[in-house]
Amino acid sequence: AWDQFKGWLLGLGLATVLVELIYLAIRLAPQYWWLMAWAVFIVLYIFFTQVAPIAVFPLFYKFVPLEDEDLKQRLLRLSERAGTRVRGIFEWKLSEKSRKANAALVGLGRTRRLILADTLLAGYSAAEIESQLRAGVPDGRGGDDRSAQVLGGGGDRGGGGGGGPGRGARPVGDPA
Repeated sequence: AWDQFKGWLLGLGLATVLVELIYLAIRLAPQYWWLMAWAVFIVLYIFFTQVAPIAVFPLFYKFVPLEDEDLKQRLLRLSERAGTRVRGIFEWKLSEKSRKANAALVGLGRTRRLILADTLLAGYSAAEIESQLRAGVPDGRGGDDRSAQVLGGGGDRGGGGGGGPGRGARPVGDPA
C-alpha cells in the first residue's frame, strides 16, 4: 500500500508538471505547441532514464552492490563484448515484493547499471545467469535480435530490458 501511494504521488506530481508544460507551450506558440511539447518530452525522457536508477528506483526497492565477484566479472566481460559500459552491478532486493527472477540494464552514462534480482541470484548458478543474459546480446549474425532484453546492444536504449521470465527472455532451461 505504501509503494502504491508513493507511485501515485510521484505520478501525480509528474503529470501535473507535464500538463502545465503543455499548456505553457500552447500559450507561447499555438501553431507549434506540439513540436515544443515533443522536444520537452524527449529531454525529460532522457533525463528520467538517467536519473531513475539513482533517484526513483530506490524509492521502491533496495539495492546493494553485488558481492559475488566471479559473477560480477563474468557480467562485466559480457557487457564489454556487447559494447555496453556498465558502471555497476547491483543486487536488487525484489524478493520482498515478488518471486520473479529478473534482471535489467537501467540508466544512461554514469548511472548505467545492471541490476539482478535476489530471486534470480538465489535460484540460478552464475553460469546460468550469464547464459540467460547472453541470450539478450546480439551476436552480429542477424536474425533474432534480442538486444533490448538486457545489455542494450540496440532496441530499447532507454535502459529497459529484463533477463527474467516474463520480460522477453526465456526461462533458463526452456528449449523454446
